[in-house]
Amino acid sequence: GGAASSNPAADLSPPPRGAARRSLLVATAAAPSCSDLVAAAPPAAGARSSAAAHVPVPAASARASGAAAPHMFQAPPQEEVRARLLRGSTEQYLVMSPVSSAHVVGLLAEGDATVRRRVIACVRPIVHRVMTNRYPVFLALLHACNGRVNELKDIIGAMCNGKGFLMQFDGKEDHNPKVLRFTYSVVETKRKIKALKELIRVVAWNRPLCKTLVHGLLRKERLMVEREGLAVLRHCFTMLPYEDCSMIFKDTLGAIDEILSSQFGWRCVAVCLENARNGELKDLEATILTRTSAFAKGRWSSYFLQHVLRYGSEQFKARIVERVAKDIVELSVDKFGCYVVEDCFLSTGSLAGLQRVLDAFLDLHDDDLAVAVKGWYSNYAIQKLLAAGKDHLPVRATELARRIEALPEVVRKHEFAKLVMEIINKLFPAQPIQ
Repeated sequence: GGAASSNPAADLSPPPRGAARRSLLVATAAAPSCSDLVAAAPPAAGARSSAAAHVPVPAASARASGAAAPHMFQAPPQEEVRARLLRGSTEQYLVMSPVSSAHVVGLLAEGDATVRRRVIACVRPIVHRVMTNRYPVFLALLHACNGRVNELKDIIGAMCNGKGFLMQFDGKEDHNPKVLRFTYSVVETKRKIKALKELIRVVAWNRPLCKTLVHGLLRKERLMVEREGLAVLRHCFTMLPYEDCSMIFKDTLGAIDEILSSQFGWRCVAVCLENARNGELKDLEATILTRTSAFAKGRWSSYFLQHVLRYGSEQFKARIVERVAKDIVELSVDKFGCYVVEDCFLSTGSLAGLQRVLDAFLDLHDDDLAVAVKGWYSNYAIQKLLAAGKDHLPVRATELARRIEALPEVVRKHEFAKLVMEIINKLFPAQPIQ
């Protein structure tokens, strides 16, 4: 999600790692600066006056010799920062400079309304940079605006601007060295999450503000599918009243297919399921049960179903197992669905799931059972099912083993069916004829 580079090949090259990265950082830190090289280099013949013109002259020596002192940037004192803000200045360096930003924090603490409004005007265009690089300024601004609905609404509007900047925690300035880009992203992520959590805490007292913030995070910043959306979502459920979180459940139901198809979205849906109550819980469970087979075959949505089978309520787990059992062959032969089938009898914590899956395979027609035994993925699920059944439900597991042994020889000689037969011969040896 970062800005495009002028050199496409540079963006595709992997950053240095391990010892190579550390040596590069050490070499960069130890490298002499340009001024050191200029000062250390002897002047070329005939170019003494030109070289001397580039050597900095100390201020004391300049005053003694009558030469003009070099221009040095002086950070404005606090009273000058106050004067500029009161005059209507919206210069961004006032909140981004390390020195002047400290003065801004002090001025905000004094409670002057004009200063507060001017600081909001300065922060609004660069609010995401302030959150990551000048967190004390953002924190002081939130505390100064606490209880002021219109000013907090301005801050929320600037943050949730629909451009996706808020949730792109790994965004960088173009001038940052690429070797340090990954290192900085970790620090910036923590700062931005911390700032966002503080904003959620500040607006929790006002229901319209809560709705505005939640709407901006969900609809404009796509919180549910972003990497750090899980941490922010958990904080919303912790800090905001349950009634103000109803929009979260509504948006989740409306876009559940898209959310569960993303790498990070399935975790957010799991958090919603953990916090849902009453009508929201019933609607969410009904939607999941309706789409169980499709979710089981998804790359990321299958993780969600596995999570539910491990940590969901006993009643809901049993209903999911029942839905999986109805499509047992289709899911067993699927690349991702086979793991959901396995968790139905390995991770639910009860024998009911094991028995239901055994019954589902026993109820299959011989042709469907042959398809499952020969499947690239399903043969592993059947092996694990027979091993689990041998320990807990030996009668039903033995019955399934005998069904498989009775399949045509051409099936039993299949490449993957041979693996199932090895397990059967090991765990369920044929009884000698008396």
